[in-house]
Amino acid sequence: MSRGDGTPWMSGHLPRYSDPKDDPTGGVDVEMRKVDIALVESTPPARPRECGSPAVDGYSHVVPDCLVKSRTNVEFDRSEAARSEQVAWYEEHASYDGLAVAWGIGHRKPTAAACAAACRAHKPGPPHHGPFADLPCNAWVWCPVMETKGCFEPDAHTHGPGDCWLKFTETPENVEVNQRGANDAPGTVKDGATYRKRHPDAPRLAHWTSGVMLPPGWTPSNGTYGPRATW
Repeated sequence: MSRGDGTPWMSGHLPRYSDPKDDPTGGVDVEMRKVDIALVESTPPARPRECGSPAVDGYSHVVPDCLVKSRTNVEFDRSEAARSEQVAWYEEHASYDGLAVAWGIGHRKPTAAACAAACRAHKPGPPHHGPFADLPCNAWVWCPVMETKGCFEPDAHTHGPGDCWLKFTETPENVEVNQRGANDAPGTVKDGATYRKRHPDAPRLAHWTSGVMLPPGWTPSNGTYGPRATW
């Protein structure tokens, strides 16, 4: 190729996403890939969930020591190099279950990618405190900033725009789902009542964007509906 005053061409390049609003990374250096909600098997195959479903009785039975000893935690590579290579698999209009390793209310991030990056950067242990302080972040849930009235959850909290929950879940490759899409799947029905019927204030589509952090080469399944989906 030629260059200089005598060259009639004007050349350049566009970024991968020429319109910033179409960029799922929000300009953050994290690889974002969409979860295929039709995929029923993860790669590699999902590990066993050794400590049960946390929300089965409102999280009251959770044993932190079981989670610390779980295969998911033991196999998690805490090195900065490994965490920097993690891929953020995300799903819009979905809320993923997990145990908070960093409280989300008031922990605001401007984009889903920024929330994913916060999960990737999270280091277990001090100065974090609480029963799950020694667990890594491998899942995150973000309330989009355009949801100016906040994001719906069937709990006592007020979830504001930008809130970013950092979570630990067993088997992030086969995550438990609290809300998804229109919440009209059979897994959300309880005693014949749909999610929307039980929760009249629930939106037409779940407000949240959620994701899991996995090593390169891993692909998550579409997960399973957890107990919270039938609250």
